[in-house]
Amino acid sequence: MANTLSSNKITSQDKGAVRDKGLEYCHKQLVSLGWDVELPERKGQLLIARSKDGTRSIEIKVNASRTHTDVKIGSSLDVVTGDFWVLVNDVATSSPTAFVLPLQEAKERTAKDPRSRDNAGYWLTSRVYRQEQFREAWGQIGRGDNMPLADKKEEMAWRAWHKLTECAAQKETITYGELAAHLGTHHRPIRYVLDLIQQYCLAENLPPLTILVHNKTTGVLGSGFIAGDANNPQTSIENVWNHDWGSIENPFEYASDGVTTIDTIATSIAATPDSADEAFAKVKVRGTAQLVFRQALLKTYGGQCAFCGLKIEEALEAAHIIPWAEASPRQRLDPRNGVLLCATHHKLFDKGYMSIGSSGEILCSDRVKNRSPADKVIALDLHGVRARLPKQVIHQPDNEALRKHREKYGL
Repeated sequence: MANTLSSNKITSQDKGAVRDKGLEYCHKQLVSLGWDVELPERKGQLLIARSKDGTRSIEIKVNASRTHTDVKIGSSLDVVTGDFWVLVNDVATSSPTAFVLPLQEAKERTAKDPRSRDNAGYWLTSRVYRQEQFREAWGQIGRGDNMPLADKKEEMAWRAWHKLTECAAQKETITYGELAAHLGTHHRPIRYVLDLIQQYCLAENLPPLTILVHNKTTGVLGSGFIAGDANNPQTSIENVWNHDWGSIENPFEYASDGVTTIDTIATSIAATPDSADEAFAKVKVRGTAQLVFRQALLKTYGGQCAFCGLKIEEALEAAHIIPWAEASPRQRLDPRNGVLLCATHHKLFDKGYMSIGSSGEILCSDRVKNRSPADKVIALDLHGVRARLPKQVIHQPDNEALRKHREKYGL
């Protein structure tokens, strides 16, 4: 490939450099997804990506531009080849942006050129391809190293969210098979993807978006659907259709690169708590941020309640010391502004019945009365006992935040 790849300064005449920069960007992204990539011959635009085990290969047509321009297709759609089209914009900058379209999507979005006298030319306009659902949507291509679905289900949830909200806007439903085909996977694993979306809708008190997905033959919802009345789904479906999904940011946007997951973000925060503000900029949505925060605390607290030592993960919750509504973006994800607690102790902490002292000891408020044996065991007997805090200092609760918590509740 030409040496112009290393240059960010591209003149308007240097079309070869523009092409090469686009190919370089795509090559980098595909390699990160585990593909072996064969670059095209001189002046070519078609990348060939092969899976690590050699059983799969895909062709990717790359079109690069200095800014974001319309793409001329030609006089016939027969020239639209490859499995995917990738349109790389802004290659003259240090931050190019790629829009990844499956071949069929690219064909469907082309239009005749109204500027030609015979209306014979086809174009793919920037207004059509520069959509959020295609922006850096490398996950549509999938991985070339057979990474398990469990490691890419969040990226698939990002794409499924786009598809389901599109169905809702058009007052349509979709079958498991149709959604699986859209995501490029078998229909059976779809339940894992839908579960992520369903749990998010439940947590955020949203209409059950996943109710739009049904069995093609029977029309019945899957057995994993719990977010609405499966015996009388029409009301729930209409609620979904009538909801303003356009006002809600895709909660799985962080996973759009096909690599980032809640766990990778949480691992980064646990390793470097000062990076919490950067992580918050990625997740943006409160429900997703809460999941990241909890995952980070599970890591730093060894998966146990700081007060009672309970290790049943499903019963453990992430308590903010400075409440979410009062916290800065960094504090909302910083593990030092949190304590991992079981559901009961979380509620007692939030309501000021319990706190943590300056020496790491558990404090119990005078408001707790010995009304039952449970009151004694769960709260009163823990007063003065050392809390099970992280061993590493960088993960321990912020002293100033704890001081404010004690002061607020008179402890």
